[in-house]
Amino acid sequence: YQNEYKVDRFSAQHRGRFSTKSVSVKSDWQLDDVVMKSTNTVTLLNLTPYKIAGHWQYPQQSIPSLVTDKYPLPVGLYLPGLVDNRLDYQLMLEEQHSYLTASMSGKITANSSTFNDITATDINANWRCKIEADKPDLVASLNTDCLINSNVTSVDMGLVATNVNFTGLVRFANEQLQVVIDNASANVFSGTVSLSPLLITDFDHIVGQVRVRNLSLPEVIELYQVPGVKVTGLLKADLPFVAKGRAVSIIDGTIEQQGIGGVIQIKDNATID
Repeated sequence: YQNEYKVDRFSAQHRGRFSTKSVSVKSDWQLDDVVMKSTNTVTLLNLTPYKIAGHWQYPQQSIPSLVTDKYPLPVGLYLPGLVDNRLDYQLMLEEQHSYLTASMSGKITANSSTFNDITATDINANWRCKIEADKPDLVASLNTDCLINSNVTSVDMGLVATNVNFTGLVRFANEQLQVVIDNASANVFSGTVSLSPLLITDFDHIVGQVRVRNLSLPEVIELYQVPGVKVTGLLKADLPFVAKGRAVSIIDGTIEQQGIGGVIQIKDNATID
């Protein structure tokens, strides 16, 4: 199966400078609703190209349809965000010593986004990437490290999580993808929920641990409207988990009272009766 994208409009304007030592071109591109800018310089040695350097700029605009058509968003996800991105690169073309170095930075912002019945507000994410290929076979030796930082003001999924933060590293090396999560946390029920540092190399088998601290038990009972139950106090939890595909299991997890003074009162509850 292969997605195809039909281009209805393509235009470009170029401004060039030429000499016996280099060729430099500045360009403005339009591909349907996508606008891009680029500057590229080819350095010549005896009128033969041996180095290309420059940058490509994607000024702030909506996520282009040519990307979402090729790589569709998950079913049920609506993300009307604005994206901007810049790639700076240098490519050496010497036959025995060719290599590529590049850096990329960008961000996406959105006032809100929905995924089925889940709503997120004030979404901000940015990334900084280092790209290298140090062998004549540039594709086989391609390595990429991307630092990603994101925060969301609130996520409403029945319960409301606020100050949702994520920092991590996405690495592509030796033709394999890895994700390193340094921090993932949110505020829920006046407490905090966080994910311990995590290395993901197999996305069909993920092992990690969720930590819960200072979770307000009265707020939990109020949200889920448990009849005949009155509570006070805080909870903490350590929940080691294993995710295999869509199945998630918790093994040897603990949930404890945090601090002193927690009380549970149950009266006229059909489940307990």
